[in-house]
Amino acid sequence: MKALLATTSLAILVACSSGAPSQRLPDGARTGVPTPEVDLSAYPAPENIIDFSLLGDIRGGSSQTRLLRYQNVEGTQRLDFTLYPQPGGWELMDEERRVSGHYLPVRQALAEKMLQHGGASSVTSDNESLSTTAQGHYVARGRLVTDGTQPRQQWLLLTTHDQLFVRVTLTTPADLPAVATRNTLDLALQQFLRSLTAGTGNNNLQQPGQ
Repeated sequence: MKALLATTSLAILVACSSGAPSQRLPDGARTGVPTPEVDLSAYPAPENIIDFSLLGDIRGGSSQTRLLRYQNVEGTQRLDFTLYPQPGGWELMDEERRVSGHYLPVRQALAEKMLQHGGASSVTSDNESLSTTAQGHYVARGRLVTDGTQPRQQWLLLTTHDQLFVRVTLTTPADLPAVATRNTLDLALQQFLRSLTAGTGNNNLQQPGQ
C-alpha cells in the first residue's frame, strides 16, 4: 500500500473561538469553471450495506450533497456515505492529487466537529494512507480517536466516482480493534461503489442551467 499521506499521531487541541471549517471544496468560480450539476437522486440507496441498515437518505438543496446514513443492529456503530460533485476545473488535476488534496481539509473538519460536539479535549489521527482500489481509483483513509468519558473512533475514507467525491465515515466505540473496523469500512466501501456502478450509467452530469 502506498502511504503518501503521512501517518501521524497528532493531538488537535480545542480552538478558542474558531468555527468548524466547511467540508465542501472551494467554489468552482475560483477556477473560472462552473461546478457541474449532478443528479444525485439517480444514484441508488441500498437498504443494507454488509451488516448495516439504512436509517435515512438526506438530500441537500442548493448545496448539491446527499447523505446516506446506516446503523448496525446493536445501534453502536454508524456508517455514513456522502456524495457531492467535484468543483469545476478539478478534473484538470490527476485523481491522486484531487483525493489527497481534499482529504486533508475534510479530516481537519471532522476532527474539529468531534471536539466541539463530542465532549473530547483532543483528537488523535493515525492509520493514514493513500492507496488504489482494484479498479485503479485512489482512496485516502485515516482514523480519528477521541479521549474523554466516552472515547470513540471515526474512520474516514475519501474516493471518487464519476464526477463525484464519495466520503465515507464509520463511527464506533474506541475499544473496537483498529484492524476490524478498518476491514469493515473497506468492505462497506466496496459494496457501496458496486451499487453505484450497477444502479446508474454515466449520464448524471448536467450542464449548468439545464
